[in-house]
Amino acid sequence: MFIQRTDKSRLAKWWFSLDKAIFVETLFLIGIGVFMIFAASPYSAIRGRLNSYYYINKYLGYVGIGIAILVISSFLSIKYIKRLSVIGFFVLFLCLLATFFFEPIKGSRRWLKFGISIQPSEILKPIFAIVIALILVRIKEFQTLDDKKRMRNNIFLLIGIMALVGGVLFFQPDIGMLTTFCMIFFTEVFVAGLAWKWIFGLVGLGVSVLFMAYFTLPHFYNRINQFLDKSGNKDHYQIEKALQTIKEAGLFGSHTNNLKKMIPDVHTDFIFSAMVEEMGSLLSIILLIIFFMMLIRIFNILKEKKNPFVIFAGTGIATYFTFQLFVNICSNLALIPTKGMTLPFISYGGSSFISSCLGIGLLLALLQEYNGRGDKNEK
Repeated sequence: MFIQRTDKSRLAKWWFSLDKAIFVETLFLIGIGVFMIFAASPYSAIRGRLNSYYYINKYLGYVGIGIAILVISSFLSIKYIKRLSVIGFFVLFLCLLATFFFEPIKGSRRWLKFGISIQPSEILKPIFAIVIALILVRIKEFQTLDDKKRMRNNIFLLIGIMALVGGVLFFQPDIGMLTTFCMIFFTEVFVAGLAWKWIFGLVGLGVSVLFMAYFTLPHFYNRINQFLDKSGNKDHYQIEKALQTIKEAGLFGSHTNNLKKMIPDVHTDFIFSAMVEEMGSLLSIILLIIFFMMLIRIFNILKEKKNPFVIFAGTGIATYFTFQLFVNICSNLALIPTKGMTLPFISYGGSSFISSCLGIGLLLALLQEYNGRGDKNEK
């Protein structure tokens, strides 16, 4: 009887403390994603000489796993979030290194293949945000105690972790993912309020890496140049068709032109154009507003929290969702080169979907009142 009462108390605490608006909005976005995979993926499957339901069947499996991960991770206390994230970081970093032992796909070594393809860097994103937050909290504590030596040691640890992860991503190469990790890192460092000399130094280093990538990585060099000269390459062809799809869909969608079948990556990078064709510009904009409202709500709640770890980690996770949303839509609108970046919960991709569910699950856990307050015993 005692165990049952404890379980009910824990479940009740979770349910009443859960941010139901974010939870429901996430489930709604997942539902839209399932609808869009049904609408867009058969064309990609047939083009690849697969069964038309190939991507649909796989995606439904990812949805089941992802929702389970979302709910389970939202139950975690801060203590377990910290412990599991440190372990998860080491495991996923080893997986990231292991990608170099597998055959490259499209010129990049991003995946582990064991019957299914797994992209460790995708799943690492929310874990990375939490680990960076852990170190930033230690830096702030040592700064308060005026322990300059230990503070500097932790700053070097912070830079070292970013350098290790960034170095692997650079040599895979996966510049889009590297940029995402840099956004997580810089945003958390900025929110933590480190000295400006460190912030400017880190930003300068990040810009230098991008310049180095442009001059040393042929894939990145060609992607930028092809975007600028508008030559008839595959990426520009997809961008042109995506723009044509969006323009001809109108406010309420078009079910006669069916232009989405002409876009090779319509179920992944260009899912937004397919969504506009199916739902129209009006409903697509409303969907994006819902997405942005959810992210704004997350940032607003974080502003009220007293626990520095919650603020830093939550900001890092919310930042990469915002960044991915921005990059995917801008790519579809031909405002920036294509980056191979998915639209969270909407685009096809197992690793991406599971990473998004894990990120929201951890955010829900961090935002809960009994986790989010600044009491030492809750950390």
